[in-house]
Amino acid sequence: MGEWEKNKPIASAVEKIAKECAEAGCNAWTITKVVKEISEEEDTSEKTLRKKTLELLSTLDPQAAQVYASFQRMMVRTSKQTIAHFDRGNIIRSLLKETNVTRGVAEKIGHEVEEKIKDLEISYISTALIREMVNVKLLEYGHENIRGQYARIGMPVFDIRRKLIHSPRESKGVLSEYNLLRVIPRKFGEMHLRSEIFIACIEDFSTKPVALHHKFEPKENLNETIFSNLRRMSVLEQLVSWPINAESANIALLPFCKKRGLVKSTELFLKAFESVFPKKTDVERYLGISLFVPERFDDGIERNLIAGSVGSFIKETKTLNKINTKLGLATDTKYKLKLLNKNQLEHITLVNCLEKELVSLNGIASNKNLCGMFGVNLAKAAFTGKEQSFFSKMGENLKAIRELSQLKKNILLKRNYLKKENIDAKTMLDCVGLYGLMESAQKITQGSEKDAISFAEKTVSFISKELGKGFVVAELLNRKGIKRFEAENKKAENALNAREFLLKSDSISKKMQIRALAENKKDASKQLERGIKLVEMQ
Repeated sequence: MGEWEKNKPIASAVEKIAKECAEAGCNAWTITKVVKEISEEEDTSEKTLRKKTLELLSTLDPQAAQVYASFQRMMVRTSKQTIAHFDRGNIIRSLLKETNVTRGVAEKIGHEVEEKIKDLEISYISTALIREMVNVKLLEYGHENIRGQYARIGMPVFDIRRKLIHSPRESKGVLSEYNLLRVIPRKFGEMHLRSEIFIACIEDFSTKPVALHHKFEPKENLNETIFSNLRRMSVLEQLVSWPINAESANIALLPFCKKRGLVKSTELFLKAFESVFPKKTDVERYLGISLFVPERFDDGIERNLIAGSVGSFIKETKTLNKINTKLGLATDTKYKLKLLNKNQLEHITLVNCLEKELVSLNGIASNKNLCGMFGVNLAKAAFTGKEQSFFSKMGENLKAIRELSQLKKNILLKRNYLKKENIDAKTMLDCVGLYGLMESAQKITQGSEKDAISFAEKTVSFISKELGKGFVVAELLNRKGIKRFEAENKKAENALNAREFLLKSDSISKKMQIRALAENKKDASKQLERGIKLVEMQ
C-alpha cells in the first residue's frame, strides 16, 4: 500500500474539519494554521483531531471556536437507542444504499440538511426527523419517486396514543419511538440513551408490565385443571413483556393423580404446555413447582405425594430446554431437599420460601408481579473514582428510576385491556438490576478486597434506602441491559463475574438478590439458610 493510501483517512478527516472551520466563520489564514497543526498529530482519530481544532480556535479565533463547538454538540438519537455525534456521511450512505439517487445529489442533500440542522441550533435530533428533512429536500429537487423509496412508514403520535388505550399491539420499533418521544420525560430518556440507567422493554413502557406469574388452581378434573390454567396463561402472555411464569403447577394436579398416576399426569401436562408455548424465548420462562402446599390450597392434598410429583416433573422436563423454560422449585424448609436424590436436583433453580412464599419471575424472586425493570450502571457512575460524586450520581439515577416507576404504573392503571383481566399495576413491585457493583467499589476504594466489599455493602444499603420497599434490588441479568452497559463502558468482560465476591457478604445477600450456584444439597441448604433467594443447581 502506498503512502497516499495510508494517509487517505486522515486527509479526508482534515478536509472535513477545514470545511467546518470555514462554516464556523474562520478566515483563510486561520484555516491554514489549523490544517497544518492537526495534520502533524500522531493520534489520527477524528475525535482527537476535532478536540485539537477546538483548542487551536479558542486561541486563534474565539468567536469561531464557539460556533465550531456548537457543531460538535449536535447529537443524534439513533433507532438503536443510542446517542451518536451527527455525521452527514450517514445521510449520504443511507441515500445511496436505499435509493437510486446519484452520489452528487446525495452529497448536496446531506450538506444542505446539515446546514439546516446547524441553523436550528438544537442539541439533539432523531434519525426519524433527519429522514423527514431529507425527504423534504428530495421533493424540493423534484425527486418524488426517490422520496417514495426513502419514505418512512409510520403512524402519527395521536393515533398511536388513541389505539393503545384499548390494545397493546403495535410494532416494537413504533412503540419504542413513541415512548421516547411522547411518554418518557426527555431527561430520563437521555439517561437511558447514555447508558447511565437502563429501561428494560422500553417498547412496552406504556403498555405492559414486565413480568407476571399465574397461580395454578385445581378444577373439576385433571383435563380441566391443565387446560383452563394454560388458557389463562396464554391470555396473560399477550399482556406482559416477558414470558408468563407458573406457580405450584404440580400441587394443582395432585388431587387428580391417583387415577392416572403421577408420571402420566405430568406427561399430559407437559405435552399440553409445549403445545401452548412452543417457541423459544429470549428471556427464560419459569415453570414453578413446589415441595410444599401453599396456603391457598385445601388441606386435603396428600402431602406424601408431593416429592413424587416433583420428581416426576424433573424427570420429564428436559425437553423444556428447547423452549427456554426452567423449573423453579419452591421449598419452605431446607430439609425437604432430602426428599429428592442428587440427580433430581441437577439443572433446576431453587426458590427460597423459608421466610415467605416467593415465585421466580423470569429469574427474579418476588411475592408480587413486576411492573417495571430498570438497570443502573454503577461502573459508569464511578468513573471519576471519587466517592462523593459517585453517590451524587447514584442519587440522580435512582430518583429518575423512582419517577419512571410511578409514571409507568400511572399509565398502566388506565389501560382498559389490563383492567379487563384484573391486572393491577398498583399492587406490583419494580426491580432494579445493579451492574458493576464490585467494579465500582474497587475503582473508588483502590484497596483490598475487604475494602471493596465494605464499600459495596455501603452502596447496596444506600440504594435500598433510596428506593424503598416497592423495589426488588438484584444483580443485573438482563442481556440487553448488560450489552448496553458493556458497550458504554468499553468493557468486554461480564460484570457478573464479581458474584463470588458479593456472596461473601451476608449484608449484601440480604438486601440484594444474587443468584448463587450450588453443586450439591449441602451447599444448596447453606445458601438457602443464608437468605439467598435463588439457588441454581449445577
